[in-house]
Amino acid sequence: MLLFKNAVLKPVMEELQEKGGNMLLVKDEGIYLMAEKGAFRQGRRLHIAYAEGFDPRLTENKDWYEKAYLEVGGDDFGEVLGNDFWGTFLEEVINKGCDVFIDVSETQLRAGYIEC
Repeated sequence: MLLFKNAVLKPVMEELQEKGGNMLLVKDEGIYLMAEKGAFRQGRRLHIAYAEGFDPRLTENKDWYEKAYLEVGGDDFGEVLGNDFWGTFLEEVINKGCDVFIDVSETQLRAGYIEC
């Protein structure tokens, strides 16, 4: 299970609310969520929400790649998540401060928020 803490996810969800578009679940250098139409600064995405334990920039996550392999497999990917997916927990993230989880299997993605 991937856990996205509110502190890092809320800015991404606010971008989605403001600009529309899709959310992307990405696995390359870490595992993260970002807004398809997100803002850039100096050629980099302004808001990226890394899953807990999968931010390679943090020294405590030095084993992120091995954990990612077990969680979602070895291949890099970008999965488009439309409004019908992320819109179901937008209110809980932005206005209530809830965290979000995503379970990944070979055939489906399942997401929800953790009561806060």
